[in-house]
Amino acid sequence: MSEVAAIARLLADPDPGVASALRRQLASRAQDPPGLREAVECLADPIERSRAREARLEIGRDRAAETLVRFSQPGAEPDLEAGAFEIARLEDPDVDCGTARARVDDLGLLARRKLGRVGRPPSRASLAALASFLGETEGFEGDRADEDVPRCSSLPHVLERKRGLPIALSVVYLLVAARAGVALYGVGAPLHFIVGALTDDGPLYLDPFDRGRVMGAEDVASLLRKLDVSFRPEHLSPTGTRAILARMARNLVAYHARKQRGEPRARRYARVALAMEEAP
Repeated sequence: MSEVAAIARLLADPDPGVASALRRQLASRAQDPPGLREAVECLADPIERSRAREARLEIGRDRAAETLVRFSQPGAEPDLEAGAFEIARLEDPDVDCGTARARVDDLGLLARRKLGRVGRPPSRASLAALASFLGETEGFEGDRADEDVPRCSSLPHVLERKRGLPIALSVVYLLVAARAGVALYGVGAPLHFIVGALTDDGPLYLDPFDRGRVMGAEDVASLLRKLDVSFRPEHLSPTGTRAILARMARNLVAYHARKQRGEPRARRYARVALAMEEAP
């Protein structure tokens, strides 16, 4: 029996002590041993296969959580792209982040070609062109019907479906804009995340949920008032990477807490969010 086949058998062991010890050992590795996923799927007994599959996925979720907690340590802001993909792995460790990253690269290249040379600060026209490209040409917009919060939060799924929550769509805008040479920043307004830019026409904002609608401060205030939020100027302040990742994690705490047997996942997301929020 090969090593990965033996590990797969141990992952299927019903003894909680065996599973816990192996889980800690594998979670400390950067990735699963090569071939483990296939070895798990080759287990003959369907009950053992199901148990080993979930154990392997839980190990991957633990690994993603540890990575995100390390991102919260003192120092420079973590990389938003890396953090957003780890948030996706918190839900599904097998999600295809490689294809998603290549898609962001492609969008960035197309956006750069469409926008041409971008000034510093960017012009209102450049910001509007970026919004038109992502919201109209590419069709990224808010998902107003899907209640699957994990799917609408996961960057790889949002890039594939072109639908998502405001904060996940905003991350798409931030990553593509950075590749196109447009300086955007996140704006963590209550109940509705957007993006902003300091343009040659002053601060302007885009609503990725609404196909990149270009807004001034009063437009944002009106949007928030419709959500029963009493607008304050600080709602337009730039939001750092750790705060963005914390908010993405927080969105999933309540979702999993409501699910049957979802408490372990809710606690994992809460741990990540708290680590980000308490970072100096």
